[in-house]
Order: sequence, then C-alpha cells, then structure tokens
Amino acid sequence: MIGILSRIPILASGCLIGYLLASSQIIGNDVDDPMRQNVPRAVTPPAEEPLKASTTSTLKCEPTKVAKRSSQPVGQALPLPVSELPDTGLPARYHKMVEPESREPQTFAERYMAFLRERRDQVWAASVEARIKEAITVSGVQGIQAEYVSCRRRSCAVAGYVDPTVGFDSCSIIGWIGRARIFPRSFGSTCKDEEIAGLQRFVVLIDSERPL
Repeated sequence: MIGILSRIPILASGCLIGYLLASSQIIGNDVDDPMRQNVPRAVTPPAEEPLKASTTSTLKCEPTKVAKRSSQPVGQALPLPVSELPDTGLPARYHKMVEPESREPQTFAERYMAFLRERRDQVWAASVEARIKEAITVSGVQGIQAEYVSCRRRSCAVAGYVDPTVGFDSCSIIGWIGRARIFPRSFGSTCKDEEIAGLQRFVVLIDSERPL
C-alpha cells in the first residue's frame, strides 16, 4: 500500500510534464511553423500580376498604330489626272491633241451614243436642222437625199443616200455646213459611207462644241 502511494506523485509529475510538452508543441506549430507560412506564398501569385500583364499587352499595340498614321505625310499634294489639269485658255479644238486621256468619245459608235444621251434643246435644234437641210438641198449634188437630220443640245446627226455612180464623199456635207456658217463657233465632225442595196449610204455626226 505504501509502495503504491509513493508512486502516485511520480506518475502525476510525469503526466504534467507530458501535458506541458504537448501544449508547447501545439502552440509552436500554430505560430512558428515555416511550412504553414511558405505554402501560400509559393502557390498563390500576387494580386497585381494579371494587371501588369494586361498593361504590357496594351502598350505593345500602340507603336504599330502610330507607325501607320505617320506613313502618309500630311498636306502632300497628289498629281492631278490629265482630265483635271488647270484651264490655260487653250481653245477646245486643240484638246484632243494635248490630252492623251481624253474624255471625248473615240469611235464612231461612241460618238453616236454620246449624241443619243444628249437632251434636246428644242429651239436651237429645230433651227439648226432646218439650216442643215437647206445646205444639202442647195449643194447641187444630183440625187442626194437626207432621210434623217436630227440635233440635240450641241450635236447633230445626218443620214441619207446618193447614187454611188456620182462619186460623192459624205464628208463634203461638213464643208457645206461650214460655208453656210450654221455654227457660230468651230465644230467637230466625223462621217462614214457604206454601199448598201445599190445605194451609197452615209451617216455624218457633228459636234457644234456648244456648251452643254
């Protein structure tokens, strides 16, 4: 009995010492454990990293935009097309000689289509048509017939026929119009002949160079 009682203080002291050691270990783990402090730092990136990355990406685009804008000097004069050269007072009859990119119709068919597109000035056209018919009538060419004489705003078309044995040149009509002074200004013209069904057919296109 006495032996057992003498061992109780020893056992109590051992338990107390074990309890104190365990408590200090638990407290030390909560405060000083380096593993608990380092894990979040290694795994979780700083909150500012995504913002820095997006800012850097935006700035990389700016130099490209600036380079494109600066590639075209401001205020640089561009060469004018031939059709927009300054007016020097050169008479219109010389324009075809100095304008390689002329806006005027070039072929006979193009000239006729330009004639068809013109609006008709009734007063001017009726007067000119009558004078052209008169010039053909008094020409003295035997058997000539002007089946069609029509004018628009500045252009006229004359079509007819003559006996091919006469040896008629349809461009003679241009001379008759010039001598009759039908147009107060200079005028352009083109003519075409073709023998069809035993008759010499002709078409004459006239441009009075009157302002449109």
